Amino acid sequence: MGGMGGNYQAVLSGGETRASTHQDRKHARMYLLQCWFSLSDEGVEGTIYDSYAMWKFMGINFLDQDVPDATTLLHFRHLLEEHGIGKLFFDAINAVWSRPDG
Repeated sequence: MGGMGGNYQAVLSGGETRASTHQDRKHARMYLLQCWFSLSDEGVEGTIYDSYAMWKFMGINFLDQDVPDATTLLHFRHLLEEHGIGKLFFDAINAVWSRPDG
């Protein structure tokens, strides 16, 4: 996740540095969709099932993967917010959008 990778990985692994997993990336993308579209935990879960653009953004293949459920997102969101990682997400996004070539 760009410049915030170390903090993000340490929080998700309980302090042990490890490579970000595909599941972590799905949770992060789901969190971003929730924030961008002002959706509840249950709302974002349902919207991903209903929206081709959102499930493509999530990188989900419905033949062999499920959308993370609302409770999983709730725990992930609380973990990010507890450690200030949510702000890092949006600071990184704003930095990209602020670049002259972005």
